[in-house]
Amino acid sequence: MRIKIRFFGQAAEVCECEELLLESLNDTDAVQKHLEMNYPGLADFQWRFARNHRLINANESLMEGDELAVLPPFAGG
Repeated sequence: MRIKIRFFGQAAEVCECEELLLESLNDTDAVQKHLEMNYPGLADFQWRFARNHRLINANESLMEGDELAVLPPFAGG
């Protein structure tokens, strides 16, 4: 199973990329653990996932072709 991860703002800066393909991860908790192990700078700020353009608040199962966005904290303005 392939999942596309897109990084925005501070998350893109920490990961030094805007997009990544991951395989064999079945839920958002597994993706979060993988990202935090490979990009320790993500632990320096609160970030959230959006799955297929919808913010999520809890662990979700993933399906082939899903797109996850790693979103930094939102600022008003």
